[in-house]
Amino acid sequence: MRGVDRPIAVITGASSGIGASFAEQLGARGCDLLITGRREQILRTRARELKERFGVGVQVLVGELTDPAVRAGLSDTVRNLPRIDWLVNNAGYGRGVAFTDDEYEEQRSLLSVHVEAIMELTHAAVARMPAGGRIITVSSLAGYGVSRRSAVYCASKAFATSFTESLALELAPRGIGVLALLPGFTCSDFHRYEAVPKRNRGIVRWMPAETVVRAALRASDRGRIVCIPGGANRLLYLLMKLLPRTTVYRLMSGGVRKMLAGDTGHSSSHSTRPHPRS
Repeated sequence: MRGVDRPIAVITGASSGIGASFAEQLGARGCDLLITGRREQILRTRARELKERFGVGVQVLVGELTDPAVRAGLSDTVRNLPRIDWLVNNAGYGRGVAFTDDEYEEQRSLLSVHVEAIMELTHAAVARMPAGGRIITVSSLAGYGVSRRSAVYCASKAFATSFTESLALELAPRGIGVLALLPGFTCSDFHRYEAVPKRNRGIVRWMPAETVVRAALRASDRGRIVCIPGGANRLLYLLMKLLPRTTVYRLMSGGVRKMLAGDTGHSSSHSTRPHPRS
């Protein structure tokens, strides 16, 4: 896979959306790529396109990160790489189903992707990462919020952000940069509703995935620890942090939740059916 003296980037959930944009923009920076995802045909087509466009090596690993064996296999693959210059923990999905209405195993699987996969892969990658290496974990503004239909999702994203911030302090003496990316409304498969137009409305401002990724890479280049791309998203973050929690509870239980979803009845980040995993 690796060209002479080219950096190596490992990206999970690279089939589409934010993960695909990371693969494209890191490929443009001259990185050889190890990309993972569930949708084999899409992933292999993307790999061919990346090779042709940027002349870099691309290795594909297809698998479901809810499976412990797949996570272990990916971690072993990472440990056997000569080095890792970029790790992007992007894989994730939402259920959009109340915790007590869903099958427990489905909720546990969501947690395994958003928590265990990040921990396992990061632990493996750091062992192969030299000074100057970068880790970017895609979290969410939902980690600062609450949702009556996404309890585990919100909690897992709170973990992802906090874990990444602490890891940034831990790895700084080794010269490794660590960034938590907290996107809001992004045009990607995660927000793929056939009946819901992606329109700006009030505080809702949709961002292209490539814009979100450019902001993340720019923040990482500058040594930032947290990146919230877009002025509207930063305003939403401030509101969630500054408003009394009792007010947040009332808002997220009522009309604001519908407004954030574009008056569709869906929550701001989740469909009432499972999202496709990247």
